[in-house]
Amino acid sequence: KRFDDLAAVLSQRPAAGVAQKADVQIIEANAIALKRRPIEAQREMQSAIYELNQLRGARIDSTAALPNLDLKLEPLPSVATLLFNARERNYDVRTHVVELEQQGYKVKLALNERWPAVRVGPFAHNERADTNEYQFGVSVSLPLPLWNKNAGRIQTEKARASKAEASLVTLIREVERKVADAEFLYRSRRKEAQQLQASILPQMRQTAEAADRNYREGAVSISTYTELQKQYLDSIDALSAARAAAIDARQQLEQLTAMRLDSEKRNDR
Repeated sequence: KRFDDLAAVLSQRPAAGVAQKADVQIIEANAIALKRRPIEAQREMQSAIYELNQLRGARIDSTAALPNLDLKLEPLPSVATLLFNARERNYDVRTHVVELEQQGYKVKLALNERWPAVRVGPFAHNERADTNEYQFGVSVSLPLPLWNKNAGRIQTEKARASKAEASLVTLIREVERKVADAEFLYRSRRKEAQQLQASILPQMRQTAEAADRNYREGAVSISTYTELQKQYLDSIDALSAARAAAIDARQQLEQLTAMRLDSEKRNDR
């Protein structure tokens, strides 16, 4: 907008030579290039809305009411707390723990079937010929061979249990690595955003405003003016990128630890 306003002011001035016309054209060209940024951001947001509509089974062109995202970058709990919650509450870890417990039951069942199943029960038999004959007794049945101790199945179930245990250990290590990586990313990007917002961005804003005033008065050149305006916009982009990366890392931690880490949830507590 600043480029557009300045170009409008310069175009209304009486023509003072080739230099002024060149300045106006340079400013207009920069304004056109910078207008692509909000257009591209709008396109990305609309593409995300289309994908969200498909995921929730709505028409692709439906209007989606997006909730407000918490942009406050609050300090995280300690790494030890995050790792503990990841081990205890992570969905994939809990699923693998249940699978390992089920495999342990299968091993116990296979061990219980080492010995043959002996069946004992009463029987009665009646034959009628010249005389009636009744037979009563106890029957005992057992499978052959008697030396079958189910060794093959026991070894198979033990191997599956060992594989499930190794898979669980590998998964826990992977989850811990992801938690530590996301925590470091959030902490570093949060620090970067704080520095940009506290000192760098205000300084760049003041410099850009001063350059705008000085250029209107003829104190700075067009190249200096445009470069300072671009640097100010780049600082805003850097702040937005740092916030977006920190929020993305926070959401990854929420998925890994099954915790709410945004300030809204903490205030509810």
